[in-house]
Amino acid sequence: MKKQLIIFYQKPVTFLLSQVIRISLKIRLQINYYRDKYQNIPLWVMVQVLTLGQISHMFGYLKSAVSIKICIDHHNIGIRDMHSFLSIMTKHRNVCAHGDRFFNYTTKDSITDTIIHKKLHIPQRNERYQNGKNDLFSEVIILKYLLDREDFRNFYYELKRCIKKHLPNEHILWLMGFPSNWMSILRLTT
Repeated sequence: MKKQLIIFYQKPVTFLLSQVIRISLKIRLQINYYRDKYQNIPLWVMVQVLTLGQISHMFGYLKSAVSIKICIDHHNIGIRDMHSFLSIMTKHRNVCAHGDRFFNYTTKDSITDTIIHKKLHIPQRNERYQNGKNDLFSEVIILKYLLDREDFRNFYYELKRCIKKHLPNEHILWLMGFPSNWMSILRLTT
């Protein structure tokens, strides 16, 4: 049984490592150095070369003790929350990367309910929040959790400038999942 478990974990990890071969020479040299000298590649090196989807899959393969540490280091996010964040971010990234329309795209799955949903008083239907679950605004919520305060502040003001520049009407903002009070997200704590 234990040997089957090892093989189960080795296959996805081996596949992820094989994907690293398509990277720049500088990173390849770093990876080769660590692989040859230590028979291990540090996570901070791997993150530079893996796609968001690969990082999402890798997070799913980690032992629970490691994923718990990662979640604690990222503002004490729960493991279920992190899984949902990575899943939604990957799907949204893929829509953008393939030139599809993103502003009103929604995924089939959604992020977990967060304190941000509650604090913004996002309306619910059948005990399910109507905004910020699988739409563009869900990315804003995810970034509120994953970025440090200053980085989120910079993102927020850049987003606000972009919205002001393009002046979408209320219906467009609604299609993107933005509640009418979305700007108060800057002051909220997670």
